[in-house]
Amino acid sequence: MHLVVGLGNPGEQYRVTRHNIGFAVVTRLWQDSPHPRSFEMESLGLLTRIRIGDHDVLLLKPQTFMNRSGRSVSDTASKHGIAIEDILVVHDDLDHPLGVVRIKRGGGSGGHRGLESCFEELGTTDLVRVRVGIGRPGPGSAPSDYVLDRFDEADLGLIDGVVGLAADAVVETLRLGADRAMNHFNRRPISGDAP
Repeated sequence: MHLVVGLGNPGEQYRVTRHNIGFAVVTRLWQDSPHPRSFEMESLGLLTRIRIGDHDVLLLKPQTFMNRSGRSVSDTASKHGIAIEDILVVHDDLDHPLGVVRIKRGGGSGGHRGLESCFEELGTTDLVRVRVGIGRPGPGSAPSDYVLDRFDEADLGLIDGVVGLAADAVVETLRLGADRAMNHFNRRPISGDAP
């Protein structure tokens, strides 16, 4: 069993913000599943089970707000007996422009409060992650405000492709394993243009 976590904030006001792209990717994986079950509230999050290839996969959207996401992730992993190496976290990333998706294992949080919460609650930074670039704010804009803003009008046409690319990265990670998926997927050219 694998656990794929999309990080975001609950509530309609956050639905299409940059910080919620992890939720969007998990929703896409659910929509692409041939027989999706409804999400149910469990372990402080919205949870459902799907199949991806040969893998049983739990999809989780924590409902604890971003800076406490780790509680939901830890509770879900514990309840379902999921090992750290079988957890994959999908999150927004300020260090890459919109349109860039990268698979990563371990490393720091880059100031991402949801990741910091996951690291703290799980007791490790050695998590496999799909990082979805959202770009950085312009001069004078605080990153904390930027991530909670909606995407610019000019970017809206790219979002569907970016979410699809990130969903592909999750599937490739499950299919090939994290290390092989990183070697294969991360060779794609870095570009600000969505596929």
